[in-house]
Amino acid sequence: MFKSLVLTMCLLTGMAAQAAEVRDPLRPPGAQVRAAGPEARPVWVLQSTLVSAEQKTAVINGRVVAQGGWIDGARVIEVQPTWVRLRGEAGEFVIRQSKIALKKNAR
Repeated sequence: MFKSLVLTMCLLTGMAAQAAEVRDPLRPPGAQVRAAGPEARPVWVLQSTLVSAEQKTAVINGRVVAQGGWIDGARVIEVQPTWVRLRGEAGEFVIRQSKIALKKNAR
């Protein structure tokens, strides 16, 4: 009986440790997990931008936001093809699009 209990405890401990290491396969490249608690700060991931004469929008943390709009307590000040300037509680800051190798079409 004691051996069964010890074996079960070892297996459950191993499973809990293994479950903590599982990575979300749908998380965008470069995304970070937010820390829990009241002092947690937003993690900013610029995924895409659209800059034209008619509109300037960006996809930040999976959400589409236009220049002048708000996201997670920060205002989008400027949208450029590879970066976005935001203004939050700590002042202005720039987030840049991560450099991801894209596949090219075969000729």
